[in-house]
Amino acid sequence: MAIQTVVAKFDEKIVRSAVEVELERGGQVYFVHNRVESIYEIAARIQELCLRRVVVVRQMRRGAERVMLAFMRHEYDVLVATTIRNGWTYRWRTRS
Repeated sequence: MAIQTVVAKFDEKIVRSAVEVELERGGQVYFVHNRVESIYEIAARIQELCLRRVVVVRQMRRGAERVMLAFMRHEYDVLVATTIRNGWTYRWRTRS
């Protein structure tokens, strides 16, 4: 299935449904939040909505590469980030 992008105002029902659908098919979620000041609050809300999922926050600071690599290894189900980093190219492997 192709990557699907949705831009919408935060709605708990939409977020819960979208996360669950994506994870049920074996995918992962990259959630972009545009406010650094409230990124941990939004990640906590997503964690509450999707209790059995592992959520991690990545900001464009030290450690960002470590978090991205862990996300690629499927150590996290949902990645909440402030931006999509241009120029990062990774080979995504499928879960075995």
